[in-house]
Amino acid sequence: MGRWLAQRRFQFALWIAVVEGVIVAFSQNVSWVVVLIIAVPFILFYILAGRTLESDAGRQLAWIAGASQTFVVLLAVLFKIIGLLFIILIAILGVVALVFLYSDRPSRASKS
Repeated sequence: MGRWLAQRRFQFALWIAVVEGVIVAFSQNVSWVVVLIIAVPFILFYILAGRTLESDAGRQLAWIAGASQTFVVLLAVLFKIIGLLFIILIAILGVVALVFLYSDRPSRASKS
């Protein structure tokens, strides 16, 4: 069982992270803060105890749990960075639009 999990652990971790990310993205009841609070114990368990488990299957399951939660945390950080970049880009586009609007206005000297 441990060998089988070891061969597929990365895929399992990614799929868990994708499913959890989709649930958080489309759910109104679960926020990224809750995901981060849930992820910390899993990551700490793997770091502090999961690597030294006697059972190979147990070590692989601990790795899958820790890695999937690490991916979810990275996803949360990425969404926050992208959201911040999106807000910055909107502000820049707004300033550029204002510059174009005011530079295209006819001046008073050309009217007389």
